[in-house]
Amino acid sequence: MLKIGEILKNIRRNTVIAFVITFFSVITNTSAAFAHASVQDANAVANGYGSFSIRIPHGCEAKATDSVVFVIPSDVTGVKPERKAGWSTQIEKSENNPTTVTYIAEVGLPDDQFEDFGFSVKWPDKPNQTIYFEVTQNCGDKQTIWNEIPKEGEDSHSLDHPAPSVTLSAPESHDHGATHSDEMAKEVSSTVAEENNLLPIIYAVIAGLVAGVVSSYLFTRKR
Repeated sequence: MLKIGEILKNIRRNTVIAFVITFFSVITNTSAAFAHASVQDANAVANGYGSFSIRIPHGCEAKATDSVVFVIPSDVTGVKPERKAGWSTQIEKSENNPTTVTYIAEVGLPDDQFEDFGFSVKWPDKPNQTIYFEVTQNCGDKQTIWNEIPKEGEDSHSLDHPAPSVTLSAPESHDHGATHSDEMAKEVSSTVAEENNLLPIIYAVIAGLVAGVVSSYLFTRKR
């Protein structure tokens, strides 16, 4: 039989091993996430106008990025790409709405630098839906395509080249009419209550004034 000291020693050793495995797993997943093309600073409310940017974190196999092609989903409309110094744009449209936006670099984006590409859009009326953007990164004779979509229950960080994505939030409910009516009702009730509280005082003051006038009148007649 193992002694209590040996049992505790084995527990501590197994705990340390589990911690180390978990730590390196988190570090690996975090590093992979930073290495992927991703959506940044998204203002994404269903059926509303918003903006976001897609970050290209590095080149293709250590080569500089010459151009980036963004495919716009058909239900994302009103698309306006950001104007960027050092980059020109080519825009393909369908029914006057951009379907593909290509940024072309005047000077290639080095592998050890990143770039954010911004867009202003009109989001579809689909609360809680995740929108995916296919991105093709061209680096001379090399190319990286960010187009993998995770299956249900799958972590996108586990994919090699996940498509940048944004999940639409539901619009806030604002019943201004009901709120305004409630506030007015509260104000009226408060005013009425205050007036009711003042009535006894007002009556007392009036009674005092009347009594004073009557007393003064009677005193004057006696003289």
